[in-house]
Amino acid sequence: MVPAHPIKVASPDRLAEVAGAGLLDTPMEEAFDRLTRLAAEILRAPVSLFSLIDSAQDREFFKSSFGLPEPWASKREIPLAYSFCKKVVDSGEPLIISDTREHPEGTKLPQAVGLGVVAYAGIPVRFPTGEVAGAFCVIDTKPRHWTNFEIRTLENLTLSVMSEIALRLVIQTREELLEAMAHDLRNPLSAVLLSAEMLSRASTGISAPAQFSILAQRIRTAGRRMESLIQDLANLTQLESHSLILEKKEQSLGELANEALEILNPLAEEKSIHLRIKSTPEIHAAAFDTNRIYQVFFTLITNAIHYSPANSEVLVEINIKTQAQTLQVSVSDQGKTIPPEDLPHLFERFSKSRKSVGSSVGMGLYISYELVTAHGGQIWAENRAGGGRTFYFTLPITTEPKGLRVVPKD
Repeated sequence: MVPAHPIKVASPDRLAEVAGAGLLDTPMEEAFDRLTRLAAEILRAPVSLFSLIDSAQDREFFKSSFGLPEPWASKREIPLAYSFCKKVVDSGEPLIISDTREHPEGTKLPQAVGLGVVAYAGIPVRFPTGEVAGAFCVIDTKPRHWTNFEIRTLENLTLSVMSEIALRLVIQTREELLEAMAHDLRNPLSAVLLSAEMLSRASTGISAPAQFSILAQRIRTAGRRMESLIQDLANLTQLESHSLILEKKEQSLGELANEALEILNPLAEEKSIHLRIKSTPEIHAAAFDTNRIYQVFFTLITNAIHYSPANSEVLVEINIKTQAQTLQVSVSDQGKTIPPEDLPHLFERFSKSRKSVGSSVGMGLYISYELVTAHGGQIWAENRAGGGRTFYFTLPITTEPKGLRVVPKD
């Protein structure tokens, strides 16, 4: 019995790659739309497509299209029975047809009649493994002899499509690796933190040297710093894959700030820096993700400690801005002022302006910006008139339902 679809189209390996590439059922994107538009313009073809063959769902999915008529432009898919691109995937070779009405393949497909496909030129789109994902093609509504120049142009544009896919797969693999690393690092780190906590408790009420308690505190602080870096790694992975989930609940910002200050106090004491918090009564509750906002506190306070001079103060203030219906947090230090031209760029990814606040900040400010923005707040920095600088962030006073919320892709 002949299979419903050719074996290459229904190959489990090919289907797994198509499903895992993160391209099916996703919005149209400029990176691919630019190429389909360019193909149509250069080759003077009314329609151009980048299609993925999803035989598991018996369909051809249009990841990008130019000039496609309705209703197909909105549906963004057709049944495989209508698909020329299926033939490209099955053969793994270009399919060039001058007149579908006279071509053996064309006369078998209702698309040739129903969609007005008269001339077709399609090139296989391959994954880096060699499996064929789909086709990049141009279509004409009248008979046409495709020249060698036109076919070479189409092949070169297809290479650009494949380069874009390969880049995305590299990023996807890196994100999966980072997520796995963050997960694997948490187990030994938990053991370190638990041991530090036990040492700290054991040093209370026994005739142990004072150094015993100091060392336990240092282990605990270092462990928390490691935990913060791992959380940064996890946050960055979720931000890049647009899968960040906020688990919101109403709670006190002051309590969260105090927790961060308690953990970081040993680090501040080593530099003779005094940590102080000033909080107005929180008449209104804010709904936020505890772990994410704690990470913002930890980043800003750690940053302030690292770049403050010895024997100075870091002040954390929490105020209610009733008119704006927000809670505002500020973290002030007496470090060097930031060049005014760098202030607007401090929270940009890979910004060189972060040198103004210290090179070891890494991605912390960028991640803090994304986390605060995901909560509907704002974050910025200002220089203080008397010297030093202040980092601010705001959170809306509770106005939305609590619980899980996935931060959508822009």
